[in-house]
Amino acid sequence: MRTSSRWFVGLMFALSASCTAVSPGPVDAAVVGDGGPDAGAIDVTDASVDASVDGGTGSDCSECEALCVAGRGCVQCLPGTIRGCPATSHCSADYRCVAGCSGDVACGSGRCLPSHECAQCQDDAECGAGRRCGSGLCHAGCTTGEDCSAGRTCCSGSCVQLELDRRSCGACGVACGALGVCGRGACATSVLASACSLPAAVVVLSGFGSDDDAGQAMGDALAVGCPEPVALRSSLYGADGVSSSTTGEPVALGELILVAGGGFVQPVVAYLDTAGHAPVVAATDSTNARFLRADGGVIAVAPLASLTAGHDYFVLQFVTTPSGSAVLAGYGFFSPGTRAAAWYFANVILMDLAAATQPWRVIEWRDSNANRVADALDTWTWIASGP
Repeated sequence: MRTSSRWFVGLMFALSASCTAVSPGPVDAAVVGDGGPDAGAIDVTDASVDASVDGGTGSDCSECEALCVAGRGCVQCLPGTIRGCPATSHCSADYRCVAGCSGDVACGSGRCLPSHECAQCQDDAECGAGRRCGSGLCHAGCTTGEDCSAGRTCCSGSCVQLELDRRSCGACGVACGALGVCGRGACATSVLASACSLPAAVVVLSGFGSDDDAGQAMGDALAVGCPEPVALRSSLYGADGVSSSTTGEPVALGELILVAGGGFVQPVVAYLDTAGHAPVVAATDSTNARFLRADGGVIAVAPLASLTAGHDYFVLQFVTTPSGSAVLAGYGFFSPGTRAAAWYFANVILMDLAAATQPWRVIEWRDSNANRVADALDTWTWIASGP
């Protein structure tokens, strides 16, 4: 106990210095500062602050502006911490800020890889120094196709997949536009008829059983109902980079992202609504449920008391995000409507894709035969559709 007391007193004495040295080595070394995780952080672009400012001679930290390491002197940052570096960089083993993510929050996908590059990168800023982002993957820049891995083509210095890259769809420089999606090497517009335009689909599961079943039903229908094969898989929300685990932003390319359920249970839908990407959003108050256009215009209003296990409204909508991800979302005001949306997609939309030229449809469903499931004997009323 006496040995521990001496160690503690020594530590307290060291921490009382105006800029206290910390031991190098482990990344969780103590940090000099005045409080929170960003307290005392320096401007890493200031060339006057250098790790060798005291010659690296040891614990003299009187000239340090922020961080100091015993035996090294002033440093920009501490490896393994968020101190000193901006969000788009991390701290290297030699205590300097270098390009690359420091944690999941720095990535659009919500996943920072051990290499300090973002999974499903969205631009070059999510890759390491001197590296490029091509079709969601960080890589070394290219000058010819020989510099790229199999299945990728060199376009303007980036190795891209022409089958799915919205900026180079089918050929370098062929862009699909702000509202287009690239699938199978061809541009498609953001309408329900484009549900079969991608060669793969992923059902994003929210953990809410009834809605997940509806999403899986939509996926199963795609897998067997499209003119060309569609590879189907499912993914628990936030598990593998299909969407950001922090914001819900969809980031996967080359796959149609299928979501069933409204924003209350589906983070992907919540993101599309709040970011203004979804053309139709749901809103409720103490009396009514509404489907609204993104600009606030009313599409449908239903008293909450009228919505039952046999009566609901639902929306089906195809959305392309600015990063090029394609999302097909279907949901009702309540779970019965979400299940009805899945049935309608499989048995109406897919059965006549050529007629599904709108980005969205809002439908009223009534369980006319009172069997508590959606089927062809029910009443389906087309309320509205549009851009």
